[in-house]
Amino acid sequence: LQDRTQISSNTAIGVDSVGGGLAVLGKASADIGSPGSGVIGAIYDNEAGSGGGIAVVNDAAVSGTYATFVRLFTTDANRPVRVHGNRARRVGGAILVRPFNGELDFFPAQACVESGRIDTNTAQEGAAIYVDTDESLSQQNLGGTFTFNAGCIGLPSTAEQGSIPCNPTATGCNRIEHNMAR
Repeated sequence: LQDRTQISSNTAIGVDSVGGGLAVLGKASADIGSPGSGVIGAIYDNEAGSGGGIAVVNDAAVSGTYATFVRLFTTDANRPVRVHGNRARRVGGAILVRPFNGELDFFPAQACVESGRIDTNTAQEGAAIYVDTDESLSQQNLGGTFTFNAGCIGLPSTAEQGSIPCNPTATGCNRIEHNMAR
């Protein structure tokens, strides 16, 4: 949540690796509100097989797992929270969201961005964001959730953490841009 805080230049090795910068797995959550270091951003220049910057994966490996989520929000109106320049060899250059669908229960995964900027990320599919599904034995497909400037579904407001709208004239305010699928 503090200024000049950054996760950068990390690599998760392997085709099946997730979360080059940050992997939020099982019964975990993360709040990211730092504007980052300088103009670069909070999550920068990370690489993984999937979820180059951030992977939000509910693997239901922990008994009682219910929700896995990441909330990204702006705390400095002139410097929006930023996920920038990350790479995934497969899916989700900036962010991967993957739920788990068990035989009897669905274990959700969610990422939400409020007043942020997601730019210049690269992946084969989902250059910026890849929201995955998981199929149950009953052939029911249920997906993860990604929201942009709509709050987090079923979660408390980020106002307690210092969330504020970005200045509409700030560079990159409320933008998902310049991401490339290749």
